[in-house]
Amino acid sequence: MPLTAIARIATSILKRVPLRTVLIIPFVLQIITAVGLVSYLSFRNSQQAVNSLANRLLEESSKRVEDHLTNHLTEPHHIAHDIANLINFEFIEATDLDAIEHFLWYSAKESTVSYINYGLETGEYIGVGYNSKEDLQNKRLSISEISSRTNWQQRNFIRDSQDRQSKLDSSVYSRNPRSEVWYRQAITANKPIWSNIYLSYSKGEGILSLTALRPLQNRSDKSIGEIGVSIATSTLDDFLQQIDFKDTYKIVIVDRNGILIASSRDEKLYPSHQNNPSPLKAIDSEDPLLRAATQYLLAKNGNFDEIETSGLSKFDYQGKTQYVRVQPWKDEYGLDWLIVMVVPEASFMGQIEKNNAHTLLLCIAAALFALLLGLITSSWIIRPIRRLNDAAKEIAKGRWDNKVRADRADEVGQLAQSFNSMAEQLQESFHTLEQRVDERTAQLAEAKEKAEVANQAKSSFLANMSHELRTPLNAILGFTQLLVRNGNFAAEQREHLQIVYRSGEHLLALINQVLDLSKIEAGRTTLNEVNFDLYELLETLEEMFHLKANEKGLQLIFELSPDLPRYLYADSMKLRQILINLLNNALKFTQEGGVSLYVSTLPSSPSLADENPKTTFHFAVRDTGSGIAPAEMEQLFEAFIQTETGQQAQEGTGLGLPISRKFVQMMGGEITASSQGYVLQPTGQVLALEPAATANRAQDTIFEFTIQALVVSASDIPSQQPQRRVTALAPNQPNYRILVVDDKALNRQLLVKLLEPLGFAVNEAANGREAIEVWDAWEPHLIFMDMRMPVMDGYEATQQIKRTVKGNATAIIALTASVLEEERAVTISVGCDDFLHKPFRESEIFAAINKHIGVRYLYDKDESNFLQIDVSQPTAHEIDALPTAWIEDFKYALLAGDSDLFPPLLEALRDRNPTLERAIAQSLDNFEYEKLLNLITNRQENQP
Repeated sequence: MPLTAIARIATSILKRVPLRTVLIIPFVLQIITAVGLVSYLSFRNSQQAVNSLANRLLEESSKRVEDHLTNHLTEPHHIAHDIANLINFEFIEATDLDAIEHFLWYSAKESTVSYINYGLETGEYIGVGYNSKEDLQNKRLSISEISSRTNWQQRNFIRDSQDRQSKLDSSVYSRNPRSEVWYRQAITANKPIWSNIYLSYSKGEGILSLTALRPLQNRSDKSIGEIGVSIATSTLDDFLQQIDFKDTYKIVIVDRNGILIASSRDEKLYPSHQNNPSPLKAIDSEDPLLRAATQYLLAKNGNFDEIETSGLSKFDYQGKTQYVRVQPWKDEYGLDWLIVMVVPEASFMGQIEKNNAHTLLLCIAAALFALLLGLITSSWIIRPIRRLNDAAKEIAKGRWDNKVRADRADEVGQLAQSFNSMAEQLQESFHTLEQRVDERTAQLAEAKEKAEVANQAKSSFLANMSHELRTPLNAILGFTQLLVRNGNFAAEQREHLQIVYRSGEHLLALINQVLDLSKIEAGRTTLNEVNFDLYELLETLEEMFHLKANEKGLQLIFELSPDLPRYLYADSMKLRQILINLLNNALKFTQEGGVSLYVSTLPSSPSLADENPKTTFHFAVRDTGSGIAPAEMEQLFEAFIQTETGQQAQEGTGLGLPISRKFVQMMGGEITASSQGYVLQPTGQVLALEPAATANRAQDTIFEFTIQALVVSASDIPSQQPQRRVTALAPNQPNYRILVVDDKALNRQLLVKLLEPLGFAVNEAANGREAIEVWDAWEPHLIFMDMRMPVMDGYEATQQIKRTVKGNATAIIALTASVLEEERAVTISVGCDDFLHKPFRESEIFAAINKHIGVRYLYDKDESNFLQIDVSQPTAHEIDALPTAWIEDFKYALLAGDSDLFPPLLEALRDRNPTLERAIAQSLDNFEYEKLLNLITNRQENQP
């Protein structure tokens, strides 16, 4: 939702909230917000402090464990190293079992190791250590020996603290130490290493141990035996349990396979005695917190091998946050373990939670106190304001004598005094205002009446202008068509008639532009949308302007986007008029280079609610002409105003661009113009373009516009048959009767002379009353009815005829010179069957008759336009051959626009080159001054 909408909703809600609430709630909210914010920040700071403390504590603890592991697990390798040195340096003979036994016993007694194995390649063996946890706790060492004096069988002894040896076990059993795991691992490694974690059993109980292995070598580096110094992991358990932690803490040591090495909790790290014993894994621990921590680490890292660095993290266990820290530890002999510490967050947060509870109680107490204080304060403030409100309501009802008691000296009391004074002034002003309102209302009513009269006068003027200008043009164009149709003229006379026809068409185009602008300003222009072929429209325009471009030596390019739709539903006539205006201007003001039209579609985001979304079509007309000055761009789309270049060309009315802009806006788009580094926006603002945007423009002028149109299919386009000239009525048809009703004799005569030669029976009437009398007596099949006539107009006459049953069988076609689109709806509503504009073309008359009464015609085989002028165009080569004096006089006449100067110049040219004279005369009749000027200019530029 937009912020403006939220602001409006909040404002609307606040307007309905009582003032007491407005005073109390913000005060209470301030207290609660302040206390709550302080509490929250305090809690967050405490939590951060706890995190920091937990991290430091666990880091320090892991450091202690790491140092202990380093010191404790270095001792077995030192003992093995000392024994190896004694033998290597021959302080003791390797086969002196008594000396070896004594040294091993002393080393085991003075260290924390659990057992020392000494074996030789000869099969001799000495083992010194503890056979059970009880022996380990009581420091009671056992000695095992295999040698020739024990008949190569193992015998067990003990040695007390006074180094006295006594027999421990009289049993003798066979054993080969060289086949045991510890011996084979040392032989294979041939260097100091650690054995795997293993369980050793004695007297029915297991001891989890690992052994430091070291090979024995003589001075020739030949292996003569092995040394294995074992240590029980229970000594690591004892150290972890000595660290001063609460009962909720847990510290364990695991290897990379997840096997538990040591734990700070009293937990069996191996199962009960079984056939195939194996150490316990952390994931299988009886402790649920340790299992949860192990699952979290595996989920986070994949496996224990991926953990390379230490770090502190958190996980949830039974809805409570737990800290877990992992510290990798390695030594030079192959151990690679992880120190894992798990600590509940609650162990650190107890006091903080108590402080939060106290803070919450303080917040509640502060809120209650603020509410009570707000009630008292608001009551003290609102009471006099309420009295002011009541007094204001009484004044709104017209009771001016109501006063407010002002018994306080503070701001509220001063407000009451000001209110009383304001009420007195308001009462006096109200009576004055009533008088002024009455006067102003009368003035506005009079102004409204004048505006309605002016608007009606403008509409009447528009209708009269349409009728008075187009009616004589109807006679001019109509009789010209009749003369060409019925007369057999010489080529020169036919040419003169064609000139008259084209001049009339040109005048009609100028009148239509003026009337179009008037209709636009009056808001009476509407869209006449139809299905049409866009490609065909563009091809027609390209053919129309191709000849003009070639005459000026310009390149005309029509470029269509590959994905441009072909069939549209829009106002094709207005689109055609827009493109004609823009292309004509571009060719008019371009002397070299070319003119381009680019057509494409723009991306759009159709609404889901719109079943038939419209497509945005983009048109751009670009020329390489002289450009438009920035000072002239602001007036570019104003009516009757031309640029300096347009004034020099002495062509046009200055209405093409204003009308084009209105048509574009009606079709849902906007038009912009850019030239010489400036752009005219739809808002009328002229902006300078960025240098990068103008780098390749030079003096180019670009007019761009968009329209909205529906895309349709080819099946929606009506088929068009080529127009042919009607020569007569087809045989075997009734004698069709047609009544022509018009107050102008010329208009009646035009239709009579057009229809009678074909075989129609034609009658006339000068007004609506005569039309009713002739219709009643003669019963015509069709009536051409003028709508504006004296005595009785066409509207009344049509209504009276159509009220009868006989009248409904008569087709009535309205003929009017009005250009207002609503005129069509009015004529249809009174009963007319069709509507035609004046001036009309004979093809429109014949088509309407065929449509409404089914007349069939005979056509001329020649389908060409009989009004098309077939005269060769003047060429640059022919102009180059003319005398220079004649060229200068002719150029002056063109620039002056003086038509009286043309006849003598053409007369002088007729004897020299009659064909060229007719071509130039034809161009003058068609007002092609610019084309002739270009030919002359090019001749003068090309002369040496």
